[in-house]
Amino acid sequence: MSTFNLTENFILNNYSSAFLGGTLISLGTLILLLFKGRIIGISRFINDILNRKDFYWKIVFLLGMLWITTILKIYDSKDRNFFDTNEKNFEHISSSMLIIAGFLLGFGTKLAKGCSSELGVSGISRLSKLSFISKFFYLVTAIIIANINNFYNFSQNFFLIDQIIYKIFEDNPLSNFLTRDNIQSFLYINESYFYEHLLKICSTLIIMIFVYDTFIRGKNMDFEISLLSGIVFGLGIIISGMNKSRKNLPSLIINSSFDPTLEIIFLTSIIINIIFMNLIIHVFKKPIFNKHFEFPKEERVGSKIIIGSIIFGLAFGLTGICVAPAYVSLPIYIPEIFIYIIFFVLGQKSASFF
Repeated sequence: MSTFNLTENFILNNYSSAFLGGTLISLGTLILLLFKGRIIGISRFINDILNRKDFYWKIVFLLGMLWITTILKIYDSKDRNFFDTNEKNFEHISSSMLIIAGFLLGFGTKLAKGCSSELGVSGISRLSKLSFISKFFYLVTAIIIANINNFYNFSQNFFLIDQIIYKIFEDNPLSNFLTRDNIQSFLYINESYFYEHLLKICSTLIIMIFVYDTFIRGKNMDFEISLLSGIVFGLGIIISGMNKSRKNLPSLIINSSFDPTLEIIFLTSIIINIIFMNLIIHVFKKPIFNKHFEFPKEERVGSKIIIGSIIFGLAFGLTGICVAPAYVSLPIYIPEIFIYIIFFVLGQKSASFF
């Protein structure tokens, strides 16, 4: 008699894992909306934390994402395969492309007033005009860039740039030390040891913020709801496979190898959210633990938002990496994603001057 194995029969199937991941992503957004009346937007969260705006509940949300990543990494196996190796995940992305795309992603999402989590999963679901227009320009640009790159393979030029830069600095002792293998060897003296201690650090920070938020600030369920939402949202991204950049690009490239996984993730999360977000907004009238809904201001769609969306799409079309999957992968893909996030933040800061 055959038995049903969740990992073999469901998690590892591309389409079923995309559906399950999309459902969890939607659930994470609905938890935050129902109980606190807030909208998830990872690019906005990172920017606000750096500017100390609504710092505590947003840092708890992001810590929840890192916490679930670390848990899954510790208990990951070849059967589950939640994460790629660095080599496989970045085989199509050079260091120079990673830096440029990270900067463009930060710059574009800042001008566009959000990333996919805010404009797509939450914005389109609330029937936001800004989100529809921004998402249109972002997706069209990403599809065009991904297909042009696939046909002409101009990403190889970025690998040539890497080689030139390496030749210039090859005699510098620091550049010889700052290689992927050396950095990983330094951090992962023992991989299980590294992730076990990272889990302890995340857990300690979560407990410290819980004590401060509950007993000193006296905020009503801010900590608990933000943590739960972040964990569920991060789990959805990982199970869906969005954290693997090589799986995202085939969903943009129109050829015989086209893979609709990314479309399944977004359609699942958006359809669920269209139903339940509007139900929460119009039936409940207000969140359970807040006085009112805290929606981002609906701004007039101008040239800045359209240009930002195009730049955002350019970055995604080059690498297949978006903000939330990059952030949730931060402890896994070192040093690549760490570098990507640094330049993402620099891009956001640069866009503030426009």
